[in-house]
Amino acid sequence: MIGLTGHAEGDPDDPFVIVPGALLDRPLLLGRVDQDRREDLQVWNFLHGVSAVGATHPIEVSAGDDPPDRRLSAGGEHWAVELTELTIEDVRRDLAQVRSFGREVEHALHESPGHEHLRGRVVQLSMAPSAGAELPRPTADLKDQLLHALQEDKGYVGEGTDLSGELPEKLPMDRGFYGEIGPLHVLVNANGTPTKIMVSVAVQSEIHEREAVRALAKRIAAKDESANEMLLVSCGLPDERGYTCPIESFIFQAVVDAQAKGALSIDAPTHLAGVALHVFPEGRFVEVYRRPDAAVPWSSQSADRH
Repeated sequence: MIGLTGHAEGDPDDPFVIVPGALLDRPLLLGRVDQDRREDLQVWNFLHGVSAVGATHPIEVSAGDDPPDRRLSAGGEHWAVELTELTIEDVRRDLAQVRSFGREVEHALHESPGHEHLRGRVVQLSMAPSAGAELPRPTADLKDQLLHALQEDKGYVGEGTDLSGELPEKLPMDRGFYGEIGPLHVLVNANGTPTKIMVSVAVQSEIHEREAVRALAKRIAAKDESANEMLLVSCGLPDERGYTCPIESFIFQAVVDAQAKGALSIDAPTHLAGVALHVFPEGRFVEVYRRPDAAVPWSSQSADRH
């Protein structure tokens, strides 16, 4: 995804990025993902990034007592590590309704016998730029309109078109295109999984650096408990349905940019000795806090910081 950076007139200290048509949910894993598996995915993805910067290796992982979620050990050191997320709802709460609506539509389509033709396909809902991130309240009528329109089998975008050679000037508009329904542009693509009906929502989004830093600080404070020595905060984790939110990568980058210019204002925790922020599935991470002279699992003598 491409983001356009800028800042409000007269406020250069709070830059933002505008992401047009950002996906709020993208299918990443097949099937539902329980909490224990999500935490395993989070830890091992993070450790992949740790190994890439030459930190202490190997790092052993075992279950924690909740809290902490996991215990790590390496080179005679042991750490109680708590796991948490930094999500788009933490930074842009107005997007929560849009994301929830997409999930409601997906559930309704799965439960409906009149939408079996959508299995193996992805229903893409795009918010019109003029609508911003606003849906009508309540959303029941809009959901009913969508379900009614999607009962017609219009195939999928590009169906019947030979895409192996030179791309055609226009795709046939009678396949996969459902037009405008309320504030939503609706189309159906074929790149789903055979047994599932998937729904993905796209909406123009604006991520402010100051709000990203503020949300991270709140999450750190909420996890600053005596049972936790280290905290791993992740952006873009797959949720319980196996979906990830690509725009959360921009939250990670906003924090990285703030740190680079010395604007990462986070109060020192009382109990936590170290905090890392990580972006899934890229595996990149940054250290956002370390108590002076504390040993942390993502560092060694040769790789003090990433």
